[in-house]
Amino acid sequence: MSLPQSQPRPQPMVDRCICHGVSFADIRAWADDREDTTLDKVRAHWGCGRSCGMCRPYIQKVLETGDVRIPLMVPTC
Repeated sequence: MSLPQSQPRPQPMVDRCICHGVSFADIRAWADDREDTTLDKVRAHWGCGRSCGMCRPYIQKVLETGDVRIPLMVPTC
């Protein structure tokens, strides 16, 4: 008898700043209406990235690519 094939786990996705409850879609829409939006400007307007800071690389990715659902980034220490 053969063992059942394990199903690959879906990639966890991140779509918001957890501390402030702000979706990356909202950040992207806000950024699309402005020129030269930076992480610092997002932090000043929304507060995202000012608490735990875990969303900073995700927000940077949103600003660079426009993606609003980003695969979970796992540190490779």
